[in-house]
Amino acid sequence: MSDLETATYTRTIGVGLHRPDLDAAHLAPPWRVFIVRGLAALLLAALVFLKPGLSFIALTLAFAAFALVEGGVNLAAGMDHAARGRRWGAFLAEGVLGVAAGAAVLTVPILGAMTLTGFVWSVIAVWSLGTGVAEILAAIRLRLALDREWFLALSGAGSIVFGALLVYLMLAEPGLMVSALVWLIGIYASIFGLLMIALGIRMKREVG
Repeated sequence: MSDLETATYTRTIGVGLHRPDLDAAHLAPPWRVFIVRGLAALLLAALVFLKPGLSFIALTLAFAAFALVEGGVNLAAGMDHAARGRRWGAFLAEGVLGVAAGAAVLTVPILGAMTLTGFVWSVIAVWSLGTGVAEILAAIRLRLALDREWFLALSGAGSIVFGALLVYLMLAEPGLMVSALVWLIGIYASIFGLLMIALGIRMKREVG
């Protein structure tokens, strides 16, 4: 295979192949973006674990705030990358999903209790599954510049598992919806937050 064919093949699949000629800054947002996302997730987790008796409305509003921060940061980073001619699709998609999910969840206080629960679960499940797919796609690209990078891929896989669990509980165990949601959000936010901060620290070391 010629050098040109090898380069084309690498760009096409982009899986498990390190490209030291590529700059991670062109494939992902600045490290501060990941740190902010991680801190927002850990704040949500702390609220859930320190206030286990939090009302469902309060939990809903806390998640909406998290989704808006998460989405807003990704949206800003994606737009900045697009303006600079860099990779932007996955992060912009995450941003749109986050802002849309947060805005949608903010409307639930006007709904009835049963509708409220199902609506919130559905929005969070869709957001989580979409975010997971976007993060895995972004991780595949990021691995071209950062060898053995797996933090973002793990966070994407965790988001998909979280979303799948929500869908399962909605369909198979609707009676556990409210109580399970509190702990699921807390556990998910803790893991997601730690992975985002770890990725941000590695990005800072690698890119600066």
